Amino acid sequence: MDNKEQQPTTEISTETTPWDDLATETPETTEVIDELPEPPEPRPTLKNFKGVEQIQNSEGLIVDRDQLHTIIEAPCLPACISLYDKNIQTLSSSANKNICAGDPAFIALEYRTLSEENKAIVQEMIDEGIIPPIITDEKQRGAYYAFIKVKVTDEDTVESVSDKFMEITSRFKEQDVLYGHYDAQTAITDAIKTYFELYPEDANGDMVTYVRKENGEIDYVATLHKAFGEEEDAIKFTENWYGAKYDKETDAFWKSEELLEKHKKYVAEHPEAK
Repeated sequence: MDNKEQQPTTEISTETTPWDDLATETPETTEVIDELPEPPEPRPTLKNFKGVEQIQNSEGLIVDRDQLHTIIEAPCLPACISLYDKNIQTLSSSANKNICAGDPAFIALEYRTLSEENKAIVQEMIDEGIIPPIITDEKQRGAYYAFIKVKVTDEDTVESVSDKFMEITSRFKEQDVLYGHYDAQTAITDAIKTYFELYPEDANGDMVTYVRKENGEIDYVATLHKAFGEEEDAIKFTENWYGAKYDKETDAFWKSEELLEKHKKYVAEHPEAK
């Protein structure tokens, strides 16, 4: 599992903020001229913001760059690519034709996986009124959302919305990859512990017997071997459980080879980060 992140010092808010209600009312047309024919509907294009279809299931852990093109809507894409290249984790985004004029389009960052430098940049933008305060969502495992919101009007195009996002996200700095990997010893323990909580039987169908260390703590690796034999490799077991690959050099399980390579590249270019 992820290492415990330093608790953010930013003030957390769950109250309604000015960004949550930016919609403006559109006056209804009351006069109808029957003599004129109905104008044809404009053909949606990617130049027209109203031509952007909503992409369903656009939340999730981004583990490779190509994935962005399939789950990120066009107005958010350049900014999300820029953030990914800076090793910044995005949680979700939305900028499509279903957004009413005056409502905000948004990109959500995971605050806890930002570097200290980028956390400070978030705080600066909150203080300047550019973005709203951090919001926590217990339904998403306590995620801390740093929302980048931009107002959208009927005159906006894909390019203009994209430019609004880029103006904000350009302030962030490149950082190390602080997400998508798990400390090896913590991950092995959590994987075996969770497995036996869900499936408390050994290879013979008997209730699992926990092996304990001299101090009384459970030895989860020894328990795994007792339940399934010495040939049961704890690293392979954890790789299968988390869908992550173990890397000996970093002593961590990584969700993708690309994230691991991005980390190694950053460390190579920033020796002080080791």
